[in-house]
Amino acid sequence: ATHDISIMSIGGKRFVVLEHAPHPSWHLVRGRESKAVRIFKETMCTLNGMRRWCAVGGDIGACVDVALGDLAQLVAERTTARTFVTELPYGVRTGRFKPRHAHLRHMDAHKPEVQALMTKWHGASVLHSIL
Repeated sequence: ATHDISIMSIGGKRFVVLEHAPHPSWHLVRGRESKAVRIFKETMCTLNGMRRWCAVGGDIGACVDVALGDLAQLVAERTTARTFVTELPYGVRTGRFKPRHAHLRHMDAHKPEVQALMTKWHGASVLHSIL
């Protein structure tokens, strides 16, 4: 899923889960640094889209995209780029990080210059030592 949202069912009860996002209060712990505030806004918009989907149904991705507004394209690009990032150290394009690398989920891997550096470092076997 573009937004790392899973629809789960346990004992006949359905619920939605947002994965790979920090707790909404995380930006306060980070001293309201600009990157943390941006991630907070994305997380809250995504949660609002999930809430709207629960209320009205339809396409969950469309509900989240509407809630994200101008941020939707950037969030989709960053989410897609995570598959690139996981392929380098793990050899798989899952977009899921091992716990010790979880902080990498928020890197700007959607930018071509970041991908070029990561590819260069990976080829020189430097990436593994950095991680």
